Amino acid sequence: GLKLEAFEWTSQFLYQYKNRLPKHEQENAFSYNLARTYFAQKNYSEVISLLQQVEYSDIFYQLDAKATLIKTYYELDEVDALDSLMESYKILLLRTKKVSSSYKILYNNFISFIKKMVRTKVSDKQRIEKLLHDLSQKPCADKAWVKEKLLELQ
Repeated sequence: GLKLEAFEWTSQFLYQYKNRLPKHEQENAFSYNLARTYFAQKNYSEVISLLQQVEYSDIFYQLDAKATLIKTYYELDEVDALDSLMESYKILLLRTKKVSSSYKILYNNFISFIKKMVRTKVSDKQRIEKLLHDLSQKPCADKAWVKEKLLELQ
């Protein structure tokens, strides 16, 4: 639904089928997915509020939710919160044993690209081109979003 930008349908689906999830996962899964819906709608304050409520029982929910929060802070130009979250995210990736090395590479590259984007000036077309080239050559979580943000800098 989000890829099709069917936001109303997606929200209705989440509310309608929330109770069909296992009781112990209902609130987390609902909040996480509603936050992703709000992110797609650019309703960033709601994203932050919802993701702060999620208790992570699954490492992949945790990784993706934190990546969504990183993207939200980037969109809001909340540089201090963004830097802090990226540092804690790197530590989480380093310490967790439940994630394969290929996933760690995806998420570490994601963090690396965001750090470089934050330090890139809009006028630095050559650096932006290099980042776009590097992105095309490396695995990266949320690659389409990173590319979109780089193109916006261009």
